[in-house]
Amino acid sequence: MTYHLIVLSLDYIIRYGVPNVDYHIHSVYSDGKSTVEEIIDYAERKGLLEIAITDHVWKTSTWVDKYVTEIKKLRKDRIVRVYVGLEAKAINFAGELDITREQRNKIEMLIGVVHRYPVPSFKDYKFLDAKTLTWQRAAEIETEVAINIIKSARPDVLGHPARTYYKFVYPRERREFPEELFYEIVRAAKRHNVILEYNSRWSRPWMLEILFSENAPFVLGSDAHIVNEIGSIDRAEVYMVAQQYMGV
Repeated sequence: MTYHLIVLSLDYIIRYGVPNVDYHIHSVYSDGKSTVEEIIDYAERKGLLEIAITDHVWKTSTWVDKYVTEIKKLRKDRIVRVYVGLEAKAINFAGELDITREQRNKIEMLIGVVHRYPVPSFKDYKFLDAKTLTWQRAAEIETEVAINIIKSARPDVLGHPARTYYKFVYPRERREFPEELFYEIVRAAKRHNVILEYNSRWSRPWMLEILFSENAPFVLGSDAHIVNEIGSIDRAEVYMVAQQYMGV
């Protein structure tokens, strides 16, 4: 990571409040609907201090050079600080990410994520059908793969932890992701100096409580795919939860 993101902690929020930032945004380079220029223009109009454009990448992606060049060109002389990022998914149970070393060396921020559940082996791009898993097993797999990403891939940020559970399992089961497993992810990230993401689309307020209780560093992201989702984090909610731990 070339620059320093605004990483949140209880101490930071006590001193400075909750910043207007968004470190998880997608453009037309992957599955977003807006161009890089539209994203930067909107972020400035909304008064964001910093953003990261973090398109989905694959080892086979051929557009990374163009993407990096465009962002660096368009961010010049802007009020908002813009980071060049990518989001890469786990391709196997060991936590290997879908990004090459060459691609990673060209960017300033890497988000590692669990998007599907890999089979419990070291085969690449072999995934389980979440519909066939019990909610307990799905949560266990997500936790194991997330921790393996943290330990082996060492991304700058572990993106939207428990997202795959909430996308594929929660609508069917209506059971929250187990708190004890989220604690395991948080503690592993803290041990290995990987920053966690609190995501406005996928995270839950109880996750903030665990982040603050464990004093785990985290960043804010929206997972925006259209411009009006940029900066959609409920900063008042983050501050309200933080207040419960101030002075503890």
